[in-house]
Amino acid sequence: EARARRRRAADGNDANDIGSVHGVTDRVIRSALAALALAGAVSGVWASVSPRGFYEDFPGGGQTWVAVDGPYNEHLMRDFGALNLALTVVTVVALVTLGRAVVVAAALAWIAYAAPHLVYHARHHRPRGLTPTHYPTDPGRGTS
Repeated sequence: EARARRRRAADGNDANDIGSVHGVTDRVIRSALAALALAGAVSGVWASVSPRGFYEDFPGGGQTWVAVDGPYNEHLMRDFGALNLALTVVTVVALVTLGRAVVVAAALAWIAYAAPHLVYHARHHRPRGLTPTHYPTDPGRGTS
């Protein structure tokens, strides 16, 4: 199958093939997609099944990242879980098919999701050990 796909891609007959050099690119893309799918599935299932637990205990290991950033909102936690599960579904389809369009769609979806998230954290960085009551996250709100 892989050899036939490479042959079709070399002939220009497989528009959906994402391309590879002796399978290296396929392995790298599959690994990245698998990592994204796993992360999305863990967060998605956790926030969907136990929104309060996710809010209070994410990322686990004695750390609390979500609860320190504002009051609990079950609807928001469940929406977050559903979003991650939806991203996981698209990512798994991309992982299984390696179709160019679905791989690109999955990558763009994760970027669209992660870029604003990264910007938020960059703007609201708290030095390690300080709680929201010690460190204002939004100058317009005072301390959070």
